[in-house]
Amino acid sequence: MNIPLSWLKEAANIEDTTKTLLAKMTEAGNAVESLAVLGEDITSVIVGQIKSLERHPDADKLWITQTDVGTEVLQIITGADNLKVGDYVPVAIHGASLANGLKIKKGKMRGLDSNGMLCSIDELGYTVADFPEACDNGIYVFAEPRPLGADVRPILQLCEEVVEFDILSNRPDTNSVMGMAQE
Repeated sequence: MNIPLSWLKEAANIEDTTKTLLAKMTEAGNAVESLAVLGEDITSVIVGQIKSLERHPDADKLWITQTDVGTEVLQIITGADNLKVGDYVPVAIHGASLANGLKIKKGKMRGLDSNGMLCSIDELGYTVADFPEACDNGIYVFAEPRPLGADVRPILQLCEEVVEFDILSNRPDTNSVMGMAQE
């Protein structure tokens, strides 16, 4: 059973470090199979706001965006057509890493500078099943305004520690978050 540590901490008063907590849980007979940190491979993806959108002069399917990331406005070219001016979106800036190992660099698209990438939920390593509000083939758009330049991982809860417990057949009481929290 996989349990996000934040859920355990909401249900029980836990002040131990993750390492100490997992050692105590193992000593109590709750086998810890693994610890995963979601989103640890995603870096330098921040919140941006679309300030302008115009068609690329040399490509029918590309858009030129001016995207405010809090400290500057970046020109980013995208093929996604689900955007509108004012949308808050995840922006992978120059030097960013995405879930699929992709490294983002400044570059040119059809002769124009593109200083980053606007991200879909897929590029962040998730699917529409994980984020039902996300569009299938487009950039992820936040449902409400977010602070410009903020790291998207905590906003999307992508920096969560998740523990996989092996629930023993003689311990059905630990087959839930509340049962583990009581333990």
